Amino acid sequence: MSVCRFVAELGPGGAGLRLRGLCDAGEVRFFERAGLPGHAVFVCRPDLEAELIGALGHTRTEEALEREGDLRLFRTFQQQPAQRTRTLDQHLHRFFGTTSGRKEHYAAVLTSALAADELPAPLRDVVRAPN
Repeated sequence: MSVCRFVAELGPGGAGLRLRGLCDAGEVRFFERAGLPGHAVFVCRPDLEAELIGALGHTRTEEALEREGDLRLFRTFQQQPAQRTRTLDQHLHRFFGTTSGRKEHYAAVLTSALAADELPAPLRDVVRAPN
C-alpha cells in the first residue's frame, strides 16, 4: 500500500490535487493514516470483487469468464476438493484471486460489463464525487 506516498506527492502538500480513494473495507486504515478525509474515501464491502459479482449476478459474471476464455478453467477450479462445499459466490471470489493479475484484469472486465446505472455504490460515488 503506497497510499501515504501518493497522497504526499499528489495531494494538497504535493501537486495540489483533490484526491479520492477507493478501497476494500479492510484497507480503510491505510487511507486514514495517509490523511485522506473520510468523505474522499469510498469503501467496497467487503471488497471490490464482491461488489462487482453482486452487481452483475452469477450468470453475467460467468458470461464474462466465458468471454475471457476462463470458464472451463473456472469449472475445473470448482471441482477441486477444497472448493466443493463452497458457494458460487465464494468460488468466483476465490478464483479471481488465484493468479497474479487476475483480480485487476477482472475488475476491468466486470466493470465494463455493467451499465453506468448498475455500478456498485462505491464505484459510482468515487466517479461522481466533486472535484
